[in-house]
Amino acid sequence: MLGFLKYLKLTNRVLKIALIHLMIVSSAVYAQEALSNKNKSDNLCKELYKNRSQEEAIHAAESQLKESPSKVNNIQEIICRGDAESQSGLLSKAVKTYEKALELDAENPVSASKVELLIKISDLHGLQGNLNKSITVLTQAWEYSKNLSDISLERNILNSLANAFYQMKKYAQAERYYNEIKKVEEKDNDREGLSVTLYNLGHVYASIEDYEKADKAFERALNLSQELNDIEGEAFALKAWGVSLHAQYKLKMAEEKLIKAIHLFEKVENIRQHSATLRNLADLAFVSGNYEKSIEYYKTAIPVLKKQGFTLALMRSYRGLVKAYGKVAQFENAYNANQIYTQLLKEYLENISLKETQQLFVAFETQRFEDENRRLIEDNQQKQKELELREELFVMQNGLLVLILIVVLLLLVIWRRSAKYARRMEKLATIDELTQLPNRRFILAFGEAEMNRAIRYKRSLSVMLLDIDYFKKVNDTYGHDVGDEVLKKTAFNMQKIIRKTDKIGRFGGEEFLFIAPDANQQQALELAERIRQTVINTKFESVKDLNVTISIGVVSNQPDDSNEQLDFLIKKADQALYQAKKSGRNQARYYEK
Repeated sequence: MLGFLKYLKLTNRVLKIALIHLMIVSSAVYAQEALSNKNKSDNLCKELYKNRSQEEAIHAAESQLKESPSKVNNIQEIICRGDAESQSGLLSKAVKTYEKALELDAENPVSASKVELLIKISDLHGLQGNLNKSITVLTQAWEYSKNLSDISLERNILNSLANAFYQMKKYAQAERYYNEIKKVEEKDNDREGLSVTLYNLGHVYASIEDYEKADKAFERALNLSQELNDIEGEAFALKAWGVSLHAQYKLKMAEEKLIKAIHLFEKVENIRQHSATLRNLADLAFVSGNYEKSIEYYKTAIPVLKKQGFTLALMRSYRGLVKAYGKVAQFENAYNANQIYTQLLKEYLENISLKETQQLFVAFETQRFEDENRRLIEDNQQKQKELELREELFVMQNGLLVLILIVVLLLLVIWRRSAKYARRMEKLATIDELTQLPNRRFILAFGEAEMNRAIRYKRSLSVMLLDIDYFKKVNDTYGHDVGDEVLKKTAFNMQKIIRKTDKIGRFGGEEFLFIAPDANQQQALELAERIRQTVINTKFESVKDLNVTISIGVVSNQPDDSNEQLDFLIKKADQALYQAKKSGRNQARYYEK
């Protein structure tokens, strides 16, 4: 075992580059914010922040530093000042302030507070892109935590690793670590730590589109933060929940959560997260078709995000600004924003080294479990047996290294094929595999966007629900293969005759949803009749004499009604479809109250 640990030290430079990438891409911002909140609970910090803005707190700390009677109080005042600077987005100043506290405390033995301070410094270096510095500090924190045998400190570092797995889209590993931490926190009744872990688990579930679990995790994290009167934790939970709801196309609920988060971040003067949430609201406004509002949000968020140096939120803000300017035909502004976005993207890609990152995952986990095994051996075996085991592990070293190389090579092969799979998954997420029409999720999103546009510009919008008549009888008589052919051929022919501005998608089974922008009642009925005739004239290769008809429910909006919603129109179209079926099928019926 000692031989293997020596080898890890010899390869320290490779591990440093890889581990700092994990710290940069990880969502350790929330962990850092939680640590800041913990320090601010000290009496000195409470007095410093009481009834003061962060800027006033910084000046107050500077004044108290000159008057502190003891070295201990002096260090605590410096940490308070660093917290205030970090919360205000002054990351470089906060690093220098924390480092000054470490210098004053250099003569004292290693303590839990010193390790927490090192984790803060490492996170701030990572947020600024100082890769080598961040890894150096984090490695030192990890070594100290082993000497202290402090489970909570090791848990903080393992939480950063779980965050890294999440950012690398290794969701199974991230979930495993978070659940491991969650069990300990529930056992210890650590409600503050549990709220953070539930927040992180919610992100994992949202990423794998298990939105039911994600919503429950975010809701529980929110409730815990409210019980603890943790305003900042409440804001983080609201923000994450809002982003998850956005992904589910629950746009109104998402907007409510994000606006609440904005107010709470503003209340606690967390400028960095306030701006990041503005970027989320900008994305939401863009999807809703409110491009001017989207631009306003982006332009408000960007100046604050730029002060922090490179961040993913800054890069994504410029990307969104490019698209929003394009939608309102401000092409020169779109070009300028795209120039900045391209440069930020280049910087981001240059910091990524997939091969070194995968090596780090293997090495870090290997070291972690070696440390655990070593402690168990020291507690339960004699010194001689321990030495013999280390010799055996040394013999196994070469085999383990070969295994690591094989794993890395396999991961590289998977990475090279990931682009192909990503394109395929994107198609599967929006296209119905059988009919090649937009699926339910996509057609509803399209309908929401067109509904918002119709309300904004007071334009007409028609919605149709189309259902193939006696489709179950086709399946029962000729088999499901013929049924599939009927669906595919019918969908293909309907797609050919609709207008370029229209969109038709598979709504479920043999039912289709048709969105016709700028179409009034008369135009919609004419479109419906064309579709009905097209279906009647459709011929099928497998059954020559098969005649298929379709029933259609049609409804149009009231252009002056700003409260009308897409789901109400769909319900009306469904009622009209029911009337068409009831009246003998093979016809189009307009909704009547």
